[in-house]
Amino acid sequence: MILHTVKHSPFNHKSLEQVLPRLGQDDYLLLIENSVVAVTMTHELSEALNELALQQRLFVLQADLLARGLSSSIGKVVDYKGFVSLVVKADTTISW
Repeated sequence: MILHTVKHSPFNHKSLEQVLPRLGQDDYLLLIENSVVAVTMTHELSEALNELALQQRLFVLQADLLARGLSSSIGKVVDYKGFVSLVVKADTTISW
């Protein structure tokens, strides 16, 4: 399993758009930093994110949501301990 972390907002960077078609069947996606805005509103990538959430493969870092005064409408919100658990579980981590 690969853990893909995305840190850029989908509204000013293509990293989230680029990672979605590259996710393997067992891979996880963790949104950190400015990318957390992707789960707070509807946009062109929402359908793909919803599908990942239904498969329980979408995670969002709680501290970054809180720092921006946001809350997640989809995905599993994780704290730093959860982030570390995902990294330990993964064979590889790729940052986008």
